[in-house]
Amino acid sequence: MKKLMILLALTCLAAGGCVQMQMDTVIEADGSGTLTMSYAMSPSVAEALAELSEIPGNEAGDAPTMDDFDVKKIREACQNHGCKLKKFEMKDDQTGVSFEIAFPSLQALSEALSEGGTGDSGMGGFALYRLADGNYAIDSYEPKSRPADEEAETEEEMDMEEAMAEMDPEAMQKSMAVMGKLMGSMGELDIRMSMTVPGDFVKQNAHRVEGRTAIWEINSSNMMDPSAQAEPEIVFSGAGLKIKALEK
Repeated sequence: MKKLMILLALTCLAAGGCVQMQMDTVIEADGSGTLTMSYAMSPSVAEALAELSEIPGNEAGDAPTMDDFDVKKIREACQNHGCKLKKFEMKDDQTGVSFEIAFPSLQALSEALSEGGTGDSGMGGFALYRLADGNYAIDSYEPKSRPADEEAETEEEMDMEEAMAEMDPEAMQKSMAVMGKLMGSMGELDIRMSMTVPGDFVKQNAHRVEGRTAIWEINSSNMMDPSAQAEPEIVFSGAGLKIKALEK
């Protein structure tokens, strides 16, 4: 499964500031389902990230912003993959967005999110797999609709030290000044992802479980704890279910 929790936590660290994000996925007995997503940041964090994006050579400026959520592009991508954008709301000050997508399969959802340009937010990359024992696993999936330039960026990712080394002294000074402002917003980090499945859990590594819902959470108190950043895993019982899924 795509390392969503790690990606978002590292994004916050790299940018020096943090966001609030909640993503809830409900999978029905036929494999279809609904994704409900909300993503927000304070005006000060949004402004600082915009400043970082304008500094040459600053990789931290690639942190997700509201510009990654283009309603027309997302709606068209959903239609292309059999999904439906049921709701989309952007705050007037461009500091928060929420939306809901109905999908026929996790694979189709991943394709729609990738094509819609929301991949930078950490979403997507999931698919449902049928295991040899008849159970189902939710695991990583590489969308075919991933833009070529995004693939190139993934292959040539630079760590923070390399990025800073390539910046000229003036740009580095500006970058550090903005990051200093953002450090005061570290307490805003609040990431929550949940997945509700149609069968009983056989295996999962969620931070907590409520019935058939697995929940992962990262905040300022646990973001540096390796156990809190473990790659999400789910295997659930296939008893009574006949879901069309990829073979594992």
